[in-house]
Amino acid sequence: MLYAYVFFDSRLYADALLQLIYLGFSIYGWVNWKKIQTTPDTTPVVTLYKKPVVIGRYLIATAILFWGAYQVLTTVAGATLRQWDALTFALSLTATYWSARKIIENWPLWIITNLLYVGIYLYRGLELTAFLSVIMIVLSGYGWVKWRGELKKTQPA
Repeated sequence: MLYAYVFFDSRLYADALLQLIYLGFSIYGWVNWKKIQTTPDTTPVVTLYKKPVVIGRYLIATAILFWGAYQVLTTVAGATLRQWDALTFALSLTATYWSARKIIENWPLWIITNLLYVGIYLYRGLELTAFLSVIMIVLSGYGWVKWRGELKKTQPA
């Protein structure tokens, strides 16, 4: 919630909204925590590699999210970096959905998105938040390596 305020104050309104969406995802996860503790997660890591039709659908959905967020931001007085704010909003939602579905391509998407965030946050004078995004890039690289190992275990030789 603190970041929702920080981003709102920095006039990065899509980022502020994204923090509220993340809060919703957190509450959902907390509510389902008990179920997860009693039932081990058996959802395998999957890949979109070699599935161009599926990738295309996600790209279209992300483009629609971007366009919608950008249209809203153009009507908000004082919104800053509208295109970049809308783009990172759309990419973050797609990456979050892919993470929940254990789609391995979420990790490179998070790396790209967080690279964009580093530039945005530095431009807006949010140096500590930019540093946090650098940490998130490193963690995304680690997650990608771990999930690749899981994916190799579940795919036939």
